[in-house]
Amino acid sequence: MSKMAELDMVSYDIEQLFLEGMTEKNISKTLDIPVEYVYAWMEMNSIDPEQGARVFDSLVKGLEDFSPHQTVNS
Repeated sequence: MSKMAELDMVSYDIEQLFLEGMTEKNISKTLDIPVEYVYAWMEMNSIDPEQGARVFDSLVKGLEDFSPHQTVNS
């Protein structure tokens, strides 16, 4: 199986563990994949390894601010 096919199979798992705050090395160990796969996923999602989870945290926080129950007319 090619690297891209394997990366595609674990990309959701990488994303979830990354959102939970795991480091790249811990994600690699947990999923039993090369750490290069994690870095490749980060590159595909335009995440700078230096900034790491802080970027994702800010994106998730921004989404949490929106509620389907709060509208302009509420």
